[in-house]
Amino acid sequence: LSTDQTSITPSGFRHINFDSLDFACSHYNTTNKEFTTPIAGKYQFNLQLRIDNIDTGATYYRITVDVGGTRHFGPIFDPNFTDDLNYMGLTWSFLLNIGASTAVKAEIIQQTGATQSSISSGSTQSKFSGYLIG
Repeated sequence: LSTDQTSITPSGFRHINFDSLDFACSHYNTTNKEFTTPIAGKYQFNLQLRIDNIDTGATYYRITVDVGGTRHFGPIFDPNFTDDLNYMGLTWSFLLNIGASTAVKAEIIQQTGATQSSISSGSTQSKFSGYLIG
């Protein structure tokens, strides 16, 4: 992310707008924020997020990946703390067998609570990567 993605709206899946590249890649579109698989095969994906201003009023936070319209669910946590947290990190790595020309995008959902959380930007805070392994 080149800038923080602010004001995560509760109770809906929110596309994470990864808008810059660390490496030249012709299969990730920084305009629509999607990776499109060039060929069918097994792909390794990695998602790392720093979520700021965690709301204890939320039921849960969860990261997901939408693969061609099908959601794959990753780590989930219940922010049942005594006070709102300044930040929390979530990471997820997974393998998927995917067909050619399939769009893949990272998402987050905050179930209920206040609109106060954001995804932190910066070269080491939040990242999304994927590659063909076979």
